[in-house]
Amino acid sequence: MKEKLAKGGWVVTIPVSLMALAYVTLFFLPRMRAISDVRQQLRQREDFISQADKLQPTNDRVAKELHETQEYCETWRSRAVDERQLEALFSKIGQLAEGNGARILRFEPQPAVTHARLRTIPILFNFSAPFASVQQLARGLEELPASIWVDHLKIENADQDGKSVKVEMKLVLFADNPEKSD
Repeated sequence: MKEKLAKGGWVVTIPVSLMALAYVTLFFLPRMRAISDVRQQLRQREDFISQADKLQPTNDRVAKELHETQEYCETWRSRAVDERQLEALFSKIGQLAEGNGARILRFEPQPAVTHARLRTIPILFNFSAPFASVQQLARGLEELPASIWVDHLKIENADQDGKSVKVEMKLVLFADNPEKSD
């Protein structure tokens, strides 16, 4: 009878053991690998999010710089003279000079130089005036609604008493480039 129980115990134990082994091999281990893969992906995504959080201040700074650059460009664009406004601006510069007591000796716009988004128009501008008038004229040029640079400035004593000076200026006027303007 003991032999029958022992033989019967093996008959139950072996199939249960095989079923347990099949369960572990076919279901448990593959699912554990899948869970491990999901955990690895989760860790990678958490690392990515952590790194992205560290980049947020840099992103904010770059966005602010971009906004400031766009504002700066818009200011320049708004101050660039339109082709139709050139004659009026030349007239304003002449009136400004005469209004500050200057005697215009030469006012000669040069050919425009075309750049990517704008054109520069050099202007040779010579006059004689009292020194205080030169300062007032320079201030007046800055206040005009156009972007004007003084590229060259030479001041010489024009007469013996030293009250009048002779000024040679090369102004650079910034104008829209009608071929490339946005």
